[in-house]
Parts: sequence; structure tokens; C-alpha cells
Amino acid sequence: TRAFVKRFYPNDTIKVGGHDQPIVFPAPRVRKVVYNLDEVMPGFFDRFARALDPDAGAEDAGVLSLARYSPSQYRLDREVDAYEIQLAGLLRSGLLKRFESSPYAFAETCERMANSHDAFLSLLDNGRVATGEALADLDCHRLRRDGRGAARHLSGRHRGSVR
Repeated sequence: TRAFVKRFYPNDTIKVGGHDQPIVFPAPRVRKVVYNLDEVMPGFFDRFARALDPDAGAEDAGVLSLARYSPSQYRLDREVDAYEIQLAGLLRSGLLKRFESSPYAFAETCERMANSHDAFLSLLDNGRVATGEALADLDCHRLRRDGRGAARHLSGRHRGSVR
């Protein structure tokens, strides 16, 4: 980073066109740009922030439930596992932070999560459930879309982890 170079290499030079040049950084000039996205997409960011609110409960219809990560919410005896609720909240918080840092990275993460979920459902549709390492390996970039392909791939790599 710029700070690292300034701190540890304050008087160093680099060769440019065969000549030694001192390492210098231009003074940053910040220019503020304001976008009125609410004009283009009214209410979108409020709904988006609500959907990813880490402190909201999954019973709120506006919140992304991440049901796959908190299945105890759907138990008939209503005995909810607090760890699962915390995990879903952490995932929502991570997604919001990812979006704040890079919408592209957020989209890539969502794509990976959706692909992994599709593979999980494909396995489930074929009477299979991935656990342990096999569950972590549900990466649809390597798996075919049909459940048999996912089951074959995971069964071969993770004996005993796909049932």
C-alpha cells in the first residue's frame, strides 16, 4: 500500500526508462460525487438494508431468512437454536458489509451462495443430504446442475458425508 511504501521505503528509487526516479505519490484530491439513487429506485436501499439487518428476526417478512442456515426455526416444537439465529444474523451482516465495500463482490458472493443452495436442493431432491466437508464443498462451478451429478461428485470425494 501507499502507506507501507512511504513508511518502509521513504528514500528509495525505481528505474524508469533506465534512470533512477524517487518514489513519490501525488497528493490525493478528493472529489465528492453525490448520486440520488432513491430517485431512480425509490425505497430500494431501505428495503435492502432491512433485508440484511443482522438484528432482525427471521419472522419479519422483509428480512432475508437464510432458512438453510437456521432450520430450527421451522421445527414443530418451536425449539429454536440460538446459534443458528446468530449464524443467520452474521451472514446477513457479512452480506451487507460486502455490499458496502464492493457491489461486484456482493453479487459474486450471492451467486456462489445461490449456486451452492441449488446444489444442496438438487441433492435433497434425489434423496441425498450433504454433511461436513461435503456440505462445504457444494460449489456449483464444479458441479453439474442435476442432483445425480452433484451426488456422484460429492460421494466420490467425501465418502460417508453424502447420505
